[in-house]
Amino acid sequence: MINLFKTLRTKSIPDFNLSGHSLCRTILIGGEAGQGIKSAGLIVSHALLLAGFNVKLYDEYPSLIRGGHTDVLITFSEFPVYAPNSEVDVMVCIDHKTFINRKQDLNLNSIILYDENEFRLDNNETNVYPCEIFTIPVNKIIKTYKLPAYTKNTIYLCACLMTLGIDIDTTKQAITKVLQKKPDKLNLNIQACELTYQNLNDIFGIRQIKVTNQNNLKKKRFFLSGNECAGSGAIEARMGFYAAYPMTPASSLLDFMFKHYRTYNFIVKQTEDEIAAINMAIGAAFAGARSMVGTSGGGFSLMVEGLGLAAMTETPLVIFLAQRPGPSTGMPTWTAQSDLLFVLNASQDEFPRVVLTPTDHEELREMTFLAFNIAEKYQIPVFILSDKYLSESYTTITYQDPNPSKKIDRGLLLNASALARIENFKRYEFTNSGISARSLPGQINGIHLANSDESDEYGYSNETSEIRRLKMQKRFKKVENVSSDLPGLNVYGAHKTKYCIVTWGSSKGSALEAIRRLQMMNKYIKLVALNYVEPLPEKDLISILKPMKKIFLIENNYTGQLYNILRHLIDTSLVVRFNKYDGRPIFPKEIVDFILTSI
Repeated sequence: MINLFKTLRTKSIPDFNLSGHSLCRTILIGGEAGQGIKSAGLIVSHALLLAGFNVKLYDEYPSLIRGGHTDVLITFSEFPVYAPNSEVDVMVCIDHKTFINRKQDLNLNSIILYDENEFRLDNNETNVYPCEIFTIPVNKIIKTYKLPAYTKNTIYLCACLMTLGIDIDTTKQAITKVLQKKPDKLNLNIQACELTYQNLNDIFGIRQIKVTNQNNLKKKRFFLSGNECAGSGAIEARMGFYAAYPMTPASSLLDFMFKHYRTYNFIVKQTEDEIAAINMAIGAAFAGARSMVGTSGGGFSLMVEGLGLAAMTETPLVIFLAQRPGPSTGMPTWTAQSDLLFVLNASQDEFPRVVLTPTDHEELREMTFLAFNIAEKYQIPVFILSDKYLSESYTTITYQDPNPSKKIDRGLLLNASALARIENFKRYEFTNSGISARSLPGQINGIHLANSDESDEYGYSNETSEIRRLKMQKRFKKVENVSSDLPGLNVYGAHKTKYCIVTWGSSKGSALEAIRRLQMMNKYIKLVALNYVEPLPEKDLISILKPMKKIFLIENNYTGQLYNILRHLIDTSLVVRFNKYDGRPIFPKEIVDFILTSI
């Protein structure tokens, strides 16, 4: 797979003879936190998946121990779904706040489902938004058939799927898939499903969805979160040690590791804090294990001293950082792309690092695998920069089990026989490449000294100006060729155009969807989506951006952190910036509206 990344890639977005956002449809399910809204969203998503659709799920929930409002956005299509759409076609209002919060996202063809015995939409509301409104007798069904209160969501989601023409067998399969580990609740939810289809058949029975892309049904497809994809990439890379202190939105990665460590034979440790996590990971890497640590911005703040230790001792380390808004505690359950400059400059003095910024779920898996190879080959820290939206959203992917034939590159890690042939082993030897061989603790003839002070080739402290000069050169020499191991620059969309979107990380999906919509309006835009920022692919960027008439720079932060990195490469007078910083991801419609007003 890595070999395919060697050259500059240009990808085209298929042309569709459709208008507006009709290529995709979006469902919104909202209610109080603790009501199982996400589980309902997962069941609906799996039902759509079984019906042959591609699905993207994004959920919003408050950072409260108890209470608050939560909702889940599900976008589905027969074609690839690049991002969740904010425009709502079916709104399931389990509480009144769902309608109040999201009514601006409705359209004339939207459907609203709610129970008028829970609350009422007054005439002013329904006149302003003349959608198709169905009142679902949820409480009546529960009372009549003496169902437990927790089946309320099942009744709502079944009504939702009935509006789309999804049959009962498909819905029951989806419920079983999501609730199979809760057998005490599964049977009653299946009963609630059957009763809902029975009672509401007269209303929704005539609706049918036709799935024309039957090829999707023939593929082995999975519905995975970003963190699950990153965890799969780490397992495929034969990670030996994972350490973390729980911190949203990286916590579910820790949970994923605990579920799989026995099967794939690695160690996972929930530490007492983030300082312990990074130091344990450094120790495990020093001992020979491929090591990763997971956190978010606040946790990484505590890890910065450990980052410097890994750099000074040339210990390979992978750091998975899922961004969220800050500073301080900030907004733990919301999203942002605001830690880029922090990661690029963390710790004192200067030393090399690689910063990967995967743009989608499949890249999360591939680039997590790649991170371990780079970390060990060059003996440096490697960052995988995700965010809440990318880490916790779910998407349809054609997934394969870990591929044992993928090349594991452990760099210059010497075995016992290789060390036996060396008379005078130097752990930090000055070489033309800057990379020196490693030995592991306990190996005969090896050196097992990792000094946090500046040191000579054997690892002993040395503060002479000559050693300092040579060690600085050594550290930076070894990453002069790291670009050859990184993917080529991702370029999408129209080839012959003078307009280009530039973005990085998770914002790519919304930009792709925006390009598709603009294409339908006969407006052709190119997209450059950076999936690594350090080292920066300067030559490729200059060659693409220099001929442009206008550059749209899209970022999920306030100051334009990528813009500040690129400004020395491009004519800034051509740049039009879109920055979003409210804790929500950038949606396709926002990019479309921005570009239409900027061209």
